[in-house]
Amino acid sequence: MTQPSLGDEHSQKIAQLLGVDLVHQKTSRCWPSEVYWVLPQTTTLVEGKRLGIECELDFHGAIVDRYIHGTKAVMHQTLSDEYPDAWCAGFPSAVEGLTLPGYTVFCEKDLDRALAIILSEYGEARVKDPMAHGGHCQKVIRNTAEGVCFCCAVDSQDAGYFGLVVEANAPIIHRAMSVGSAQFGNNSIAFTADQKTITINGRDFYGGSDLH
Repeated sequence: MTQPSLGDEHSQKIAQLLGVDLVHQKTSRCWPSEVYWVLPQTTTLVEGKRLGIECELDFHGAIVDRYIHGTKAVMHQTLSDEYPDAWCAGFPSAVEGLTLPGYTVFCEKDLDRALAIILSEYGEARVKDPMAHGGHCQKVIRNTAEGVCFCCAVDSQDAGYFGLVVEANAPIIHRAMSVGSAQFGNNSIAFTADQKTITINGRDFYGGSDLH
């Protein structure tokens, strides 16, 4: 079994773990008959089928039905029926007790309502672009005007499809932990992790984790 990938250090380590060779997708002209994919970013089912991925044993990474399902947007309920066709209304209900209080919004009216609710109940809101990572493109909001200013800086087309997340601002505490699992072929592991903090423009954010 051979593993085509973008060839970064992460892919090299997985290839060593599985005892396979590493083939670079961009430079290899022909792939072997058996392929294990390392996906560098979230991929859709359509793209996965094009690559020949049939089940979870064929790849490492994330495959979703629609791109929006792989973002922070799916973690919270909406306040109205203004959302894209790809929206999955059932998932936020399933994880409601595991997430910070908040909403996902796709229009200015729902943004105003979400900010009013969160600011009234918690004093501060954190507004996030659900496509961003590592603490980027998010801001702590203390009044509605600040929220509107932040949203004006976000691509309106992306915000209309992927939405914005408005949630209660979680203070940076001494230690925040997360749990998860990962699968590599027939191998699976469970792990705990300490969430890291990063500083952007003088403010601390959670960004990434140190796994144990």
